[in-house]
Amino acid sequence: MSARETKVCRVCGRRFAWRAQWARDWPAVRHCSRGCSRRGLRGVDQALEEAIETLI
Repeated sequence: MSARETKVCRVCGRRFAWRAQWARDWPAVRHCSRGCSRRGLRGVDQALEEAIETLI
């Protein structure tokens, strides 16, 4: 993988870059931090996202 490749965290929306510690499982990485991984998406997060999409 390219060291410059970035992804967007599914919980907070923050962009994060490839790190050597994620080299083995970069395709499976979905969160920018352990905190976001533990928190996950809550029902209220999904409801807010749907409400915003209907307004757009």
